[in-house]
Formats: sequence, C-alpha cells, structure tokens
Amino acid sequence: MTGSPEATVGATAAPTPSGDRAHVAATIAAVDASVRAVERLQAKVRRRPGQYIRWLPRQDRFLRDTSRRKLIRAGNQHSGKTTVALYEVICRCLGRHPYLSVRPPPIRCWVVCARVDQSIPIQQKFVDLLPEGVLDNLDRFDPGAGFRNEAREAVFKNGSRVKFMTTGQD
Repeated sequence: MTGSPEATVGATAAPTPSGDRAHVAATIAAVDASVRAVERLQAKVRRRPGQYIRWLPRQDRFLRDTSRRKLIRAGNQHSGKTTVALYEVICRCLGRHPYLSVRPPPIRCWVVCARVDQSIPIQQKFVDLLPEGVLDNLDRFDPGAGFRNEAREAVFKNGSRVKFMTTGQD
C-alpha cells in the first residue's frame, strides 16, 4: 500500500543536497537582512512618526494652510481629521512644522472633545504620533484612562502643554 498514510508514517526525508543547503542559508541570510532593515525603519518611525505618514490631499492642504484659525470637516471616521489635527498640535508644541513658520515653544494648546470617553482614544492617537522622548510626563499616560494628572495634560520637555478637555470644559 504505497502512498497510503500508513506507509508514510515514520518515513524520514531524504538528505538535502549541499546545493539546497546553500540556497536555504542564502535565503535565511536575506530574511535576516530584511528583518534588520525593518527594525531600523521602525526605530526611525518611533523617533519621528509624522515624517513617515503619506498625507491625503485634504490633510496636506490642512498642514500647508497658513490661516490663523483652521478647520477640517468631513464625515465621521473619514479622511484622518483627528490625525492631521493632532500632528499640527504636536508640530506647533515642538516649534517645528514641515511647511510653516511657527511660534517657538513653549506654547499651550487645548484639544477639545465632545465627551471624556471620546477623549481617551484621541489621547492615545496623540501619544502614537509623538516623536520619541519629547514628553516630560509620558509615564503619566494610561492607554485606558488617558493622561492621569489633575489637568489631563501632556507636558513637553520644552515646556509646551496640551490640555485635553471636553465641551463641558472639564
């Protein structure tokens, strides 16, 4: 009964020819090199996440807009309004904007949300967009509760502050 499951149980694979071993070794080396390249890119993204975002046209127009007051409107969960607005806040807090000349830090900002429960994921998105090492109180951030200080604010090492508030002004 060759070919039946019983006939193959306990069978061992034939030895791999040395040419196949060399191919396997080369493949493993290539995969290792690719993994190291991805790890280097991940480290760069952690240092400056906003530089690696491919902005949508509406987001790019928002970032390039020189108006003193800006507004971006679109449907719910559509077009990255929160992401680009938070990135704008972060750039201004750092005093470095990709397109505009901005006031030097420190500055104070408010991020206003409708409700506290809506504010928590927005605070998480804010933290995710931050360049590595710019906050003085990142240890006070809890992914489930937001910034755990009395003022619910992010404090940058350069003195800039972002206060997360609700429309009830709490």
